[in-house]
Amino acid sequence: MSTTETQVVEALRPVQDPELRRSIVDLDMVAGVAIDGGSVTVTVALTVPGCPLKAEIQRSVDEAVAPLDGVDSVAVEFTVMTDEQREAVRAMVHGDPSATAGTNPAHGHAEGREVPFGKPGSRTRVLLIASGKGGVGKSSVTANLAVALGHRGNDVAVVDADVWGFSIPRMLGVDQPPTVIDDMLIPPEAHGVRCISMGFFAEEDQPVIWRGPMLHKALEQFLTDVYWDEPDYLLVDNDARFVSEMAFASLRHGATIANRVEVVGAEHGTEGWRLSLVDRVSERTMEASAPLVVNAAGPHVPVLGDLLGSSTGNRLVFSKGIHLVVPRITDSGRILAFFDDDERLFYVLPMGERSVIGTTDTPVEDPDVSVTGEDRSFLLEQINARIDLPRPLTNADVIADRCGVRSLAVEPDGSAEGRDWTELSRRHAVEVDQTLGVVSILGGKLSDCLNVGDEVVEAAMSCGLQAHAPVARWYGEPGRTARRRFNERVSGLGLNQRVAEDLWRRQGMRVFPALDLIDEDRTLGEPM
Repeated sequence: MSTTETQVVEALRPVQDPELRRSIVDLDMVAGVAIDGGSVTVTVALTVPGCPLKAEIQRSVDEAVAPLDGVDSVAVEFTVMTDEQREAVRAMVHGDPSATAGTNPAHGHAEGREVPFGKPGSRTRVLLIASGKGGVGKSSVTANLAVALGHRGNDVAVVDADVWGFSIPRMLGVDQPPTVIDDMLIPPEAHGVRCISMGFFAEEDQPVIWRGPMLHKALEQFLTDVYWDEPDYLLVDNDARFVSEMAFASLRHGATIANRVEVVGAEHGTEGWRLSLVDRVSERTMEASAPLVVNAAGPHVPVLGDLLGSSTGNRLVFSKGIHLVVPRITDSGRILAFFDDDERLFYVLPMGERSVIGTTDTPVEDPDVSVTGEDRSFLLEQINARIDLPRPLTNADVIADRCGVRSLAVEPDGSAEGRDWTELSRRHAVEVDQTLGVVSILGGKLSDCLNVGDEVVEAAMSCGLQAHAPVARWYGEPGRTARRRFNERVSGLGLNQRVAEDLWRRQGMRVFPALDLIDEDRTLGEPM
């Protein structure tokens, strides 16, 4: 009995486009079926030319059709959809951008589209991976958690919301950009995890300059223009509320934020400063004008000071620290603290299926540092001596390492010799050169940044700039009235206390729309 075209089409119905995760029959990708005796030829219309998963589609079609009675051979041919067909596919899987009012006015393809994960009834759990400072492993935790959730059978997606220091694609090993179908982005997948990142649109060492609307638009498009389908978990890799609020508040007040640019020239005149900037990769030059320069270049404050012609009374010394990433060595999920042989603190930090060991605290002359074999050996020896492991850790267990310096401020005529470096790490100095209009920040810690900021404002005012009193405090928790209202809502919802505290600490006034969603679907408020 010969095979019919209808039988072939029905056999192809379970075959899915690997990126869109929909039946190739429902997507109208089956452009034709030709039967000649026992030979069957299936023509598949790819959504885009050069589809990276073409071989996978070919294999799936062959495996679906070959078992049919009367089929001796299967041939798969490919063509490419027309613009009209691609538009129909986009509308089928992602909807019409003009069909919903959305939450904010937008432009282009995202105009009118609402964020899918904010819809009532969305089954996606959104997890924000955050911390109180940079460089502590947020992206590493995000990547490991995403892969672990995927291995447990969950459908997982990651938004790399760190548009300044994107690293998720490299950590996941993604080696292909998103596929674009009628301005709809299909995120690439690795280790069972789909992800989107600014890293797909700018090289990792390329400068990126964002103004407030541009930044908001980029993050909005990550959620609206990307076809996520409906994952079980959406992980967002980003900094903590404090850091993000500082950046967004600055942007709202007209600031421009740039990264990976270097100050290569500076001219001072009657109207202030004109700085020459260069893109460290492309060598593209830019300029910036300002009546005042704040030198917050960390360990490179003296270098920038020399360029500006402004010296400081305080000087910097440097403490080198490293971290090693190894396979998980404890199951407690707790941070462990030890004193090393030199009575300096070091830690074991949990990070999914990994542990982070660090840090060293070594005086160095040059702030440009790297991890040495001696550094690794020292940390491995310290941890092996303090934790009873099934076998000692060796260099072969080190998955990755990180290295940097702390800038420590030493007062004029002071010395770092014999000093307690822990005490030094708490100290900061703000110096002002009123003649040139330069404010320099030396040393300090993130935990003291508000005090440093107040001193910088005072220094700027001493140079003739006028400071505007803030309309409202941009940082910290909302006031008592908001907290009382929050507590009442939490009590009425019977929300888990740990979940409630996390929501309050991370979201601030944004917590109330979140409570509305939990009120509609109580499962959203359950602990992970």
